[in-house]
Amino acid sequence: MTLRTDASVRRLVPAVFFLSILACNLLSISTETTPEGDREAPGDIPELASFGDLAASHARPISAMVGPGGSVVELYEGASIEIPPGAFPEPNQLQVTRVDVAFDQIAPDVSAGEFYVLITQDDVPALGAPVILEVPKSTEHVTVVRYDGGAWLPVEVEAGPTTRIRIDHFSKGIFGFFEWWSEKDVEMGETLDSMDNDSPQARMRSAIEGGDPLVHSFFGVNEQSDQTDTEMCYAITSMLKLYNLPHNRAFPANEGSTRDLAEFLFDGASPSNTGGQYWDLTKDSMEEIRDKLLENQTQISPAEFLKIAIDANNGNIPLGVLAAHNYLKEITYRGRTEYSPSSGMPPEYGEPASRLRSWRQGTNITAAGEYDKMGPLYHIFAAMTGALWLPTSASGPTIASGEAFLRTFRVGSDRPDTPKAAADQCGIDAAAWLRNHPPEEEGTPTTSSVDALGGFQEADCAVPGVTFPSPYIGDQVTDEVFDGPSLICDSSTEGAHGLPVNAHIGITAYKADKLEGFYQQAVEGIRGFVDQANERNAIPDVPADARFEITFIRNDNDGYVFMITGQANVYDCLLGSGYGEEKIEGKYLVNLGFQSCEGDAAAYTAALESLRTAALAAIERVETARPK
Repeated sequence: MTLRTDASVRRLVPAVFFLSILACNLLSISTETTPEGDREAPGDIPELASFGDLAASHARPISAMVGPGGSVVELYEGASIEIPPGAFPEPNQLQVTRVDVAFDQIAPDVSAGEFYVLITQDDVPALGAPVILEVPKSTEHVTVVRYDGGAWLPVEVEAGPTTRIRIDHFSKGIFGFFEWWSEKDVEMGETLDSMDNDSPQARMRSAIEGGDPLVHSFFGVNEQSDQTDTEMCYAITSMLKLYNLPHNRAFPANEGSTRDLAEFLFDGASPSNTGGQYWDLTKDSMEEIRDKLLENQTQISPAEFLKIAIDANNGNIPLGVLAAHNYLKEITYRGRTEYSPSSGMPPEYGEPASRLRSWRQGTNITAAGEYDKMGPLYHIFAAMTGALWLPTSASGPTIASGEAFLRTFRVGSDRPDTPKAAADQCGIDAAAWLRNHPPEEEGTPTTSSVDALGGFQEADCAVPGVTFPSPYIGDQVTDEVFDGPSLICDSSTEGAHGLPVNAHIGITAYKADKLEGFYQQAVEGIRGFVDQANERNAIPDVPADARFEITFIRNDNDGYVFMITGQANVYDCLLGSGYGEEKIEGKYLVNLGFQSCEGDAAAYTAALESLRTAALAAIERVETARPK
């Protein structure tokens, strides 16, 4: 099936609106689908082409004549389009197609998406009144985004029992609705009140802060990660290389289904209470995992803990990942349940927690005002378990496109718990690494060693005015994706206005045929900042001092580097946020970041240029030193 109509339709204007509904809880996935034989790829929708075989037409298009008198067009499964009188100045033909995208096959924290494509026969430059697209999903469980100018941007909607989107014209616009299951852990309505001294969260924080060392260790009082998210995730994939052999990648025989896995991962209880085969598969390794963890005298990273879990399951990666989730979630839920201010934290939960390094940077207090050290740690392996165990027949490029789409909103400022969302993404990325790296043949080592002549050095992070406390020097890696060393320089301090001052340099060497894909994905991830700024500036009557200033350092086929400045009225300072992605030497992907509210536009742009200069100098030094 395609979107071409019969010969009586003169012209279909490509004014397209996409609406995707990704309910966060996989338990809510409907089983009512079009028979498999009737489901076809949406061949005439180029905007969905990147989703490849994940996308399938749900049903035949719905066509209706609309005009000045107004009408309601009933769509699929309760969705509708409300056309008020006067919206269309002349009679017109409206065609609506629903396309389902199987995001649930590539990520554990969303369900399949529902996309609605709207097309008019004749162009409508301006509607006389807004058209309302209504989807029977409560706004309480839906996040809305809009596709505009090549990027997905967040859209605010009025709260209600259904989600209603205003469409003011038919010249552009792509909309989506989705929810992440991890959001259910936090009630955003309590966020502001939770910081008051009389709130329940504040009283609980005081009790935890006054507790003994085991209480502090479990909840993460005065703890923070000494590594960035990127460094911790890279350590996981580096460790997985040691086990990437055929016999370590085998999945056990089981009768489980995607629904069974969803019930197990998303159940708000300890895994032993949930029970079932996904607990039984690894329950015999729980004691060994605990004992090996307690042997450590210092805190260990998520990668080091995963290694313990894999070893406890005879080197099997799928079982080790599942076991890591099961153990961490078990002690997390039991510790939360059995803790009390009067009796403290039972040692069987506090002691293991004291051996685990925090994921969060800065503080373990969430946006809702609650201590949560353990949540992100088991979330890494919940997401990794789901992504690793979920069945999918989609191709590699298709999966990458779908993951890039989901990545845009899995970690964002609108998420209630951004560090926990970043932990989810880390698990997704680790599973993707395994999917993209078939197991090595027995006895064939993976090349991963420090190149003494061509590797990066700590001195490559030298930038005037910035101190990078712990640069990450990546090994020389040569495989089907990577082709050289890597470097991460991260710095985060608090400015005088109470806002962070962040600086970041990241350099990764890729195979020539892989570089462009990773570059495009990275640019897509930062382009939205420019689009948002332009959208804000385009609002009529915006005061001059409320507009954003956008300065491009580079904007061509090989680089996208920019600084955006705007007034932060609450903090009474000028906020600068700069980002950059560049392809260098046909091999290196450089990513840059700088945020501050302690200067002016010129100073911020100069700081971003300094980071870029350091990155380019580091690459030049490495390439010059490399044997020819």
